[in-house]
This record gives sequence, structure tokens and C-alpha cells, in this order.
Amino acid sequence: MPRLNATELNITLRSTQARWQAEEQVERRLGYTPGPEEGSLQARETLAHSNHQQFMAMAGIAGPPTPTGIDWRAFSGSPPPPGLPAGDYVTPVENQKTCGSCVAFGTVATIESAVRIRAKNPKLAVDLSEADLFYCHGGINPGPTCETGWNPSAVTPHTPCKYTAKVPL
Repeated sequence: MPRLNATELNITLRSTQARWQAEEQVERRLGYTPGPEEGSLQARETLAHSNHQQFMAMAGIAGPPTPTGIDWRAFSGSPPPPGLPAGDYVTPVENQKTCGSCVAFGTVATIESAVRIRAKNPKLAVDLSEADLFYCHGGINPGPTCETGWNPSAVTPHTPCKYTAKVPL
């Protein structure tokens, strides 16, 4: 996109009786301007690219590349780590209903999967409590609700506090 000429734009603005005035555009790069002792951003980018190419050349010598990702829902590994059988290491999706408790659900699902992977058992029955993270705070009555927050240090099995959405009326 071509740069606007502020002088020409101001002439047009005055002719239309606009209530604002254009100023020359200053180019910014994420708010950082290199100091006089630093290389230009372009020189630094060129150096980073060169370093990356050297690193990638050395990575080929170091051994096989690591996978770009692992799908723990259908883990088969190629080859799998020793003793880690193929299978679905992710617990089933749960419904948070209308409560904005996605942080608790995402955190608990991650921990549940990590427990299955650590145990090397994709069928391990693990069902931690989102409610304990979200609104079961050591006997506080009434406990926090969907509006008031959650306790990230309170991961326990489902039995003490089963999740039910507590949406204020």
C-alpha cells in the first residue's frame, strides 16, 4: 500500500472542513528501535537466518528429527518410546454447561492425560475433579461460583465434589 502524503491529505481535509489533521507517518517495528551500537534489524534478521541454517545443517548430523507433534488421542509412535503402548491417552471430553470454567476443564484434562502417559496405560481410569479447581475451596460456604474464580492447587478425585455448573441467576 502506498504511503499517504500528509501535506496533500491536509489540503483535502481543510477543503472539507474536517476537524482533524494528518501527521507524517513514523515507521515502527513492534515498538523497538535499535540503538546506535546495535546492528540494524535487517542485519540482525540476516544473522539469525544464517545461524538457523547452520543449526539445521548440524541437526541432520546429530540424529533423526523429532516429530513435529504427537496426537495422544491415537498414539502409535514410530517407534514408540520403550514400554509405552499404543492407544488413546486422552480422557473423554466433558461438558462445562453454561459455566465459564474452561480453564479448570482444560487443566484437569491435561493432568489426566499426563497421568495416563506417566503410568504407560492409555486405559487407566483417571477422572479428576474440575469442581475442586473451580469452586470447592476447603469448606467455604457458599463456595466460589462461575463468576468468582477457582483454586488451581486443589486437584482431587471426583468423589469429594462432583461438578455441576453454578451459574448466577
